[in-house]
Amino acid sequence: MVKFVIKRLLMIIPTLLVVSLAVFLLCNITPSDPGRIKLGVDAPQEAVDQINHELGYDRPLLVRYGMWVWDALHGDFGTSYYTNRNVFTELLARFPYTLKLALLGLISAIIAGIPLGVLCAVKQYSIADYTLSTLAMFLAAMPVFWISLLLLLQFSMNLGWFPSNGVSDGWRSWVLPTIPLTVGYGAGYLRYTRTAMLDTIRQDYIRTARAKGCGEQTVIWKHAFRNSLMTLVTITGMSFAGLLGGAFVIENVFSINGLGMMGVTAITRKDMPQILASLLAIGTMFLIVMVIIDVLYAVLNPRIRSMYSSGGKKRRKSAAAVVSVDPDTLADPAMPDWSQENLALLRNGGVNHG
Repeated sequence: MVKFVIKRLLMIIPTLLVVSLAVFLLCNITPSDPGRIKLGVDAPQEAVDQINHELGYDRPLLVRYGMWVWDALHGDFGTSYYTNRNVFTELLARFPYTLKLALLGLISAIIAGIPLGVLCAVKQYSIADYTLSTLAMFLAAMPVFWISLLLLLQFSMNLGWFPSNGVSDGWRSWVLPTIPLTVGYGAGYLRYTRTAMLDTIRQDYIRTARAKGCGEQTVIWKHAFRNSLMTLVTITGMSFAGLLGGAFVIENVFSINGLGMMGVTAITRKDMPQILASLLAIGTMFLIVMVIIDVLYAVLNPRIRSMYSSGGKKRRKSAAAVVSVDPDTLADPAMPDWSQENLALLRNGGVNHG
């Protein structure tokens, strides 16, 4: 199991390199002049060229990417062209807001979507099933930014129940930003849970559990729902990635100073260090979540866990059992007939020298 986790963690490194290279190349498709950005439009061209030279913008593209990777490995993500602050410092200051928003959206979506999905599966073709399934498809099709604007208009401007921007008002500041994420991803959880439960409920072992006299609650939650968790775990990883992307929109609508706000602002300003740092941080978060999902697979599925815990021992025991057989005893007339080729393989330790 430890080897499994280490292998998944090591796979993050080449993935991040590919992601960072793609982002670096995309950001350099359009021309950029960091010297002019830092010094302003009225600065002399000589000073602008000097800044660009210090930043390495007069060097080839791949050389600049290599320089950025080398500095990033040493914890130096550069300095913002606009704020002149260390990008890593800004990253650490904004990261908790994005993480909190994504986790609130994910937890709320799970709490709202999974029980309703189980209800739809258990009460298939009922009025509740038709109503909730139709509502889920309708809500899933609604854009996040549109829901956010409606919430701002009604509950902030008209009713004044919640603040319209920032996070300075405690828990009340997080209610409106969380609702759009809960609505969209909660609807997705309802649909996926319903589908997974319907596939599980039709299995033979569910009918066997009912035939043995198990209560309906035990059959649904202990047998059916437990074996549907593999699908839900996969959806959770995908949903968290979508929540990180949705944070870009939500943070800009509600003026939350997270990584999404930082990334969008940096893109509009062509602030390369902030763009790379924010996207790399979100990519790292997503990859770490996928590693956690893989570990949960092994925890929930004993077959996967046995492949990395006792699988090797079983194979070694099987090989030892074959080697310990005396080939001469197999020639006993009382034993079943063996081909000459099999006997030769056993006498040679399982190696065919012919």
